[in-house]
This record gives sequence, structure tokens and C-alpha cells, in this order.
Amino acid sequence: MKRVFPRAQLLQLGRDRLGFFCAFSYEGEFEETFLPLLENAMKEILREELEERVMEMVPRSAKELFLHHGQKGQAEAVAKKEGTVFVGQMGDFFALCDGPLVDKRLCKTFSLLSFEKTKHKVRISGIAFEKDKELKTFLKKYRQYPKKNHEILAEELELYKIEDGQWFWHPKGQKLREILISYWEKMAFEEGFSRVLIPQRQEKKYFSQSGKKKFCHLFEEKDTLFDFAPLEKRENRCISYLQFIQKFIKIFGFEATWILSCSKQKKPNALLKKALAACEIAFEIDEEIVENPRVGVFFADAIGRLWQGPSIEFRKDAIALTLFGELQRFIALLIEKSGGELPFWLCPEQVRLIPFEGVDFQSIKKILDDLAIRVFLDLEETPLGEKIHRALRAKVPYVMVFGKREEKADEISVRAYGQVQETRMKQEQMKHVLERRKEQI
Repeated sequence: MKRVFPRAQLLQLGRDRLGFFCAFSYEGEFEETFLPLLENAMKEILREELEERVMEMVPRSAKELFLHHGQKGQAEAVAKKEGTVFVGQMGDFFALCDGPLVDKRLCKTFSLLSFEKTKHKVRISGIAFEKDKELKTFLKKYRQYPKKNHEILAEELELYKIEDGQWFWHPKGQKLREILISYWEKMAFEEGFSRVLIPQRQEKKYFSQSGKKKFCHLFEEKDTLFDFAPLEKRENRCISYLQFIQKFIKIFGFEATWILSCSKQKKPNALLKKALAACEIAFEIDEEIVENPRVGVFFADAIGRLWQGPSIEFRKDAIALTLFGELQRFIALLIEKSGGELPFWLCPEQVRLIPFEGVDFQSIKKILDDLAIRVFLDLEETPLGEKIHRALRAKVPYVMVFGKREEKADEISVRAYGQVQETRMKQEQMKHVLERRKEQI
């Protein structure tokens, strides 16, 4: 970046959920064609095999170093730091870092992916792998990602919109959340948990005051179920909870990666390993030592990034387990996995009913209400074709049109999502179709 754009000021660099990134200040327009220029400059620098080192410094010394080399952005960033900081050096380039600037395993197989520009700030994202084949596989998925990106699909489905990292839920999105939470409650209740509403990190206090050993709550998008079980009883409980999570994963059809994170406590680690073996679950072991041993289940998004879903953690006084992990992320993963075509039982809008003006559609409405079908009644004064197109774009499972002809014949015109032609059927036949769909989970 400094070689291609000498006047640019580095603001931040590091790793993120996708791969690596670099943020810098830049005056003027930034174009897609600049990415190959930067990528070639990176490859040239790597060929030079510049000496690299990492220095530990106090912020004041680091600030002076950055100012001396004309890096005002880094000088401003380090001025906010406390304690000691690490500064990486390659030739005459210096940057704040948390480790080596170059990973030798990855430096030959990388690609710059995209950039974002807001006012005078540019952030570039990239990815790197150990093998060229892995990079090619990822890039193929990444190029297809716009069609599978949950943010784009969620807007088509009228579920939510994300702006500046904030999630804004539309009525249908809120309904989907309610359906999932209701199902989560049902599963938790069957496992012996009761739902409570208490402040975060006050679970132990609630247990000591109420005596309730098993309870669950959803706090700021995260669900947790607590079982205040002594250590000697945890192996059998853990086997039961692992099977509970396996059932949950199967219902939603996710492919799971199980990862065990161990602590310095040998006995809890051994109990978790025995429980995993008893459930015949293949798992990986995280090299990082954690405070509380836990088993995490990770789901991949449309480009292969792993996000944590269900988990089991051995805390000092309790077993803490989750099913969603984080509800909004779980929904995002569900949308990408399904391509936006949610299972019928999960759809916040299962039927869109379009009656013509002047017809009596109460017989149809009664059937839908009796079956507890989630229906949206489209009474807008717009052309029929536009109404149908809008419903299909939102991937509504069934679009039902009811006009004078259908009223006289005691029929309904139905167009199922994914079908080109609509089908006319008797109202009783339509009832049986919906009854069968409701039974499928």
C-alpha cells in the first residue's frame, strides 16, 4: 500500500473472520482495478525476502518511531494504547501488530478480495491458504457468494436489514425469531429446563436464592441453559446433552464441526472426552487452553467460515449449554444454508392469499385459520402479476389466488414456490395438502 500509494496513511491491519485486512486513509476515488496493483506489490515485496522483526516497546517510543517514518496514522493509534505494544518491521515499514507480519506458510497463496470506502477511509480484505488448491476452492465459493449472502437474501425475504453493524428486524423477521425461540423453549422444557428472566452473570445467585437447578434464558441474542450439577454427575448429564444437541442439529440439517477446548483441569477434560466418545462424535482439539473446558459445535457459512452454534461448557458450579449460540447469527446461517428457501414449518409467511375484489373468501380464511397457517392477506390495489411476482421473490411457499371463478367452483388457484404453473384444486384438497406440510419437520 505504501509503495503503490505513498501518501496513504496506514490506520490498522490484522486478521478478521474472513482472513486479513488493511485499513488506511486515502484521498480520492478508490477503484476495483487497484486491487491487482496492490496484490502484485505484495508479491514483489515477498520476493525481496526483507528482514522481519517484532519489537516490544512502550507506546511513547513507538509513537516517536512512527512519526519519524512519516506514519501519522499509526502514531495516532499507538497513542491510545497502554502498557507495552508490539511493532513489526519489514525494511523501512513499521506497523502495530500482534505477531509476525508475514506467515511463511501462507505468503505464496493469497488473494485480495474486496474493499470498502467510507469518506477518506479504505479497508481492503484478503484471504490466504497453505495450498493453492484450497485458495481456488475458496475463490469459487466467494464469487458465488452474492447469490447466497444472507444479507441479500434476508432483504428479499423481508426479514431484516443490516446497517452499520445493527440488525433491523422486519415483522416477518421478528416472527421467525419467535418461531425459533418457541421451538427452543419446547426442546428445553422436554429436557427438564424452565425459562427464567434474570440479569446476565447472575445465574449462580439465582440458583442459591431459588434452589432451581435447571433453568434457561435468552439474553441479548444469546441463549444459555444452566444445570447446576456436581462434577461427579456430569458425565451422564453431558452424554444426555450431547445427544440433545445432536437432535437439534439434525432438525435444522446443519453439517457440524465439533471442537473440544481444554482447560488446565484434567478431570473435567477427561469427562468431556469420555462423553464425546460415548456419543461416537468425531471432534478436533483446540490447541488454546481456556479457563473452562467446553465443546463447541461450529457451522460453516456459504464461503466456509466457521461460526459457533451449540456448546457445552463445564463451569465451576454448573454445566452451561447453548443451542443457538447467537440467535441472529444462527438465522443468518440458516438462510445461507437453505438459499433463503426455509422449511415450511419455519416460514414466517406460509401462504399469501390474494382475493379478488368483491369475492367472499371467508371459507378459505377459515381453513387457514383452523390449521394455524401463517398467512398474509394481500388486498393492495396493484396488478395481479405484480402481486404474484412479489410473493415469489419473497419465496412464500404457497401463493393462493381466489376470484369469482374459484368462488363458484369451491376451488382455489395455488402456485407453489418453485413451480412454473399454478394448480386449481378443491378447497378440501388444499386443506389436506397443508395438513401434510405442517406435519413435516
